[in-house]
Amino acid sequence: MKLFLVEAALSLVPKRYRNHPTVRNWCKRFNRKPHEAILDINYHFQFMKEWEYPGKWGRPDIVHYSLLCALESPLAKKGLLDVYVHTIEDKVFYVEKGTRLPRSYSRFIGIMSRVLRGIDTPRVHPLKVKIEDLLSQWKGEGYRIVLLDEGGERDLSWIEEEKVVLLVGAFPEGPFLKNYPTDKRVSIWNEPLNTWNVVAEVIASRERAIGLL
Repeated sequence: MKLFLVEAALSLVPKRYRNHPTVRNWCKRFNRKPHEAILDINYHFQFMKEWEYPGKWGRPDIVHYSLLCALESPLAKKGLLDVYVHTIEDKVFYVEKGTRLPRSYSRFIGIMSRVLRGIDTPRVHPLKVKIEDLLSQWKGEGYRIVLLDEGGERDLSWIEEEKVVLLVGAFPEGPFLKNYPTDKRVSIWNEPLNTWNVVAEVIASRERAIGLL
């Protein structure tokens, strides 16, 4: 199974705000330079509150928690899970199998800062490809594209299929901005759930379905 965290609220601080006092304070706290600063609504709300769709930005913790859930799962430990991230700015990167991400937020954002600047790291690799091209390629290879959406149908009949690409939104609120070429839109609960809860539940369902648990 392939897991794709999509439209992740993960980005660098835009250039026009890098001299803002809240960014300077963030850099001092995390020992980073302004061009390395990761946008975080907990620290940068002062200038983000006037943005359109502020709920789509500045939540790197969602990616952190979700990746920890995915990469530490039995499915991943058995080499049965490929993990990708697509950001709100249309950047794509791949997380190698067997990767152990740091649990420390400070170390995690250090890695993400490098990847977002296009710098390859030992285990997380920026890809020069559009998510649409990847999905199109995988569909051509026989993969079913499944989008987790609270408005989707309650159906897990696909969970045992070998060739599945699972798309999970990695942002706190708001609609999906892209029209993904999905085969199914499914829901696992009748109320909104945190991204990492969705990731954990679906992976556990997959593990049970294939007899891993």
